[in-house]
Amino acid sequence: MKKSLVTLAVLGSIAGIAQAQSSVQLYGIVDAYVGSVKSGLGNSAQTELSSGGLNASRWGVRGSEDLGGGLKANFNLEAGFNVDTGTMPAGFSRASWVGLSGGFGEFQWGYNTTSLEDISGMAFSSFDSILSAEYYVFRSVGYTPRRSNTFKYISPSFGGFSASGTYSLDENNAVKADTASFNLQYASGPLYVGLGYQDDGAIGPDPKYTRLGASYDFGAFKLLSSYGHTKLFGTPKTNDFSIGADFPLSSALTLSGGYAYSKDDGGAKRDGFSLSALYAVSKRTALYGGLMTAQEKNGGAKTDEDRIYAVGVRHAF
Repeated sequence: MKKSLVTLAVLGSIAGIAQAQSSVQLYGIVDAYVGSVKSGLGNSAQTELSSGGLNASRWGVRGSEDLGGGLKANFNLEAGFNVDTGTMPAGFSRASWVGLSGGFGEFQWGYNTTSLEDISGMAFSSFDSILSAEYYVFRSVGYTPRRSNTFKYISPSFGGFSASGTYSLDENNAVKADTASFNLQYASGPLYVGLGYQDDGAIGPDPKYTRLGASYDFGAFKLLSSYGHTKLFGTPKTNDFSIGADFPLSSALTLSGGYAYSKDDGGAKRDGFSLSALYAVSKRTALYGGLMTAQEKNGGAKTDEDRIYAVGVRHAF
C-alpha cells in the first residue's frame, strides 16, 4: 500500500513537471460579414454572406516544450474554414510546421507563410481587411503568401530591429522554382517600418515582389503608408502606393480610411478609396463595417471596377 502511494506521488510529480514545461493551446477566429459586392466592369452588385471580412476564419493548435538551457521545441497546426458554408479545405491549409527557438531566434520547418507575407499588410488602411483598397488596386499582393517545404528563420529583436527569411523548395529538378523571401523590420515606440521581398523563382514569368510599409502613431491618429513594386519577366513593371490613417475615437471605436494607387509602366492605372470602422465589444469580439470602391483605366477608358459595402462580426477564442 505504501509503495503504491509512493509510486502515485512520483507519477503525479512527474506529470506536474511535464505540464509545467510544456504548453498546448487551441485558438481560432470566427469571422462573417454581409455586404453588397460588385466585381468587374458591367456586372451588377449582389448581396453576399461571406466568411473572413476582417480576418480569415481559422482554428489551430500551437504549443511548445521547454528543453532546458533556453531552448524550446515549438509547433503550429492551423486550418482555415468558411463560416457561410461550413466547409473547410483539406488538411492544415494555413500552417503546419515544427521548429526550435532560443536566444538565437527561431527556426521553423514545414508549410508556412513567406517572410514577405508577414509584413505585407502591416501599413494597409481599413485594418488590412476585405475593405482595404490595397487588395483591389495593388499588383504587388499577387504573390503566393504560403509555401510548402519551407525553411524559415526569425531573428530576435535588437534595439527594435528584427529580420526574417524563408526558402521554399519546389522539389522538382526539372522546374527549379524555389521561392526565396525576406523581411527587415523596425518597431520602437510610435514608429514602425517594414521592408519585404519575394522571388518566386522560375514559375511562369519569374515574378519578384517588393513591399515597403511604415506607420507612425501621433496619438490622435496613426499615419499609414505603403509602397510596392512588381516585376514580371516580359511584362511592364508595376508601382503601387497607398496612404491612410487610423483615428481612435474612443477606447473601443476606431475609424480608418485610405487611398491606393497603382500604375503599370506605359499601361493601366488603378486607384481606390476605403472607409471603415471597428468597434471592440470586448477583448475577443469586434463589430466592423465600411465601404471600398476601386477602378482601373487604360488609355483613359475604364476597364475594370470593384465596389463593396459590408458589415460583420469577428470573434476570437
